[in-house]
Amino acid sequence: MELKYFKLIATIVAEGSLAKAADKLFLSPSALSHQLKELENQLSTKVFHRINKNLVLTEVGKLLLASSTIILPEVDRVTNEIDKQIKGESGIIRLGTECNTCYHWLPQILKLHQQEFPNIEFRLETNGRIAPLELLLNGKIDLAIVYRKSKDKNIVFRELFTDDVVALIPVEHTLSKRKYLTALDFKKETYITHSKELQESIFFEQFLRPEQVIPRKVMFIQLTEAVLEMINEGLGITVMAKWLIKPYLDPNKIKMIKLGKLGLKRKWYIATLKNELQSKPLMRFVDLLKENISAQ
Repeated sequence: MELKYFKLIATIVAEGSLAKAADKLFLSPSALSHQLKELENQLSTKVFHRINKNLVLTEVGKLLLASSTIILPEVDRVTNEIDKQIKGESGIIRLGTECNTCYHWLPQILKLHQQEFPNIEFRLETNGRIAPLELLLNGKIDLAIVYRKSKDKNIVFRELFTDDVVALIPVEHTLSKRKYLTALDFKKETYITHSKELQESIFFEQFLRPEQVIPRKVMFIQLTEAVLEMINEGLGITVMAKWLIKPYLDPNKIKMIKLGKLGLKRKWYIATLKNELQSKPLMRFVDLLKENISAQ
């Protein structure tokens, strides 16, 4: 049954006559009478008794009126909530990224965003077991920051920035004197990584795999600060994005060295569902990401 019929019955009862109800609904009396007849034909029963020019609800009419008092306010509530979300007066933004340790830029962006949209809630998805693009396609997040593009036609990728991936070596290590490192330099080293799966990293795909090199030992540590402490103690080396490591790096203890003569670069993208950038808060958050992360 169409929503208009619930509005029709509720308005007729509230106004007390077809003529007044027609004015309230911006219909002609004949159009309103036609809709009422349509409804009664669909139900195969009367909604109103016509008694001495008065309209008296039948039992079916009473049931529909009772339902209208529940349905119509809920429709209004949902409509208002959608309007608020589109205008940025309420809602949630959910973010996921392929790099779970690269959130030091987030507080600054959130502060700027909340100045414009104070009623928008922000949620960070840090479930590393599920790829962010999968979360995006499943509706678990609203946007993802990734360095791998897929060919899925339901996702739109916007280039965010390009970063340099560099090796981090203790200053006492013999490799710290090099201008750049080759894949073979990692063969006898303990490699410390944020990722549980070395093979999933750009470093492995583009730098180690072509030379068929696997480090002597791979150690998984998720916290950036802990990785740096391990390197400080000479327990291994690692590879990270230069922009990510800058806030933590002590150049007196750890040296950054480029990978290969030309260096190893990685492109980052903002990924959203194809038709997702409709709300003002989400569009503004994307703009702030581009403005602030690119600057860093």
